[in-house]
Amino acid sequence: MKLLIVDDNEELVEQLVADFTENGFTCETATSGVDGLSMLINNKYDAAVVDISLPELRGDKLILQAEKWNMKTPIIVITGIQNEKIKDALVNNQIFSYVEKPFKFSDLLVIVEEAASKKD
Repeated sequence: MKLLIVDDNEELVEQLVADFTENGFTCETATSGVDGLSMLINNKYDAAVVDISLPELRGDKLILQAEKWNMKTPIIVITGIQNEKIKDALVNNQIFSYVEKPFKFSDLLVIVEEAASKKD
């Protein structure tokens, strides 16, 4: 399964890539919203893990732009921002799931596997 990870925390990205790779995923990464959106538009992924707080283009704006391009990639939002308004808007806008940091990798893995298996 092919996974896109979009987060500007390079240490977290490295750990997620290691963990997902160990569980059979092929991972690609982006550290900005602009790069993440470009990758979503130009590549096919079984799922994407996207942070909200990203440079250049926030994760919530990336998701809205992806919808305009009719992207069908299931998106799992990971964030340390605890804002119910953003959470409600995202949950109502075709994201697959919303996970607050800190999280257990095992929990995220279950969600990503479920998202990838439901991809159109």
